[in-house]
Amino acid sequence: MELRTFGGVLRFAMELEASAEELYKNLVSRIGDEDPVTTELFTKYSREHSRRHRLLEEIRQRNINEVLLEPISGIESGTYTVNTDASGKMDSAKAINTAADAEEKTAGFYEDTYKVGRAALGEAAIAFKRFQQENRERERALRSPGCNERST
Repeated sequence: MELRTFGGVLRFAMELEASAEELYKNLVSRIGDEDPVTTELFTKYSREHSRRHRLLEEIRQRNINEVLLEPISGIESGTYTVNTDASGKMDSAKAINTAADAEEKTAGFYEDTYKVGRAALGEAAIAFKRFQQENRERERALRSPGCNERST
């Protein structure tokens, strides 16, 4: 589905953050006590996505006016949807790869949205740019050899 307004983009961003938070919680429950370091990292990332969701809610509340209807085009939500299903027991290496893929998709959403809507998004554009950078940093950390070696 194409996101056509600033309000739609903000709603999707909040859903994306909630999905990422849920994914990390699910991954923690799947790897359990097998890898306490990864569990701690995923718990931290879950809290960070929760914090970002709250920030987006605040931005949305401050911008309840005609800006929410500002048209935006070129953003298809299906491209960025994060699958939160982490069924069955999962080893740390697979959990880390799943998390890195989610961070990559989320970063792509913020990067693409920033490009097409930076003028209309106002203060959200600044947050989106920062979120994109944070997602890329987490993705790099998750894909780093040290992270994957620790989990094997």
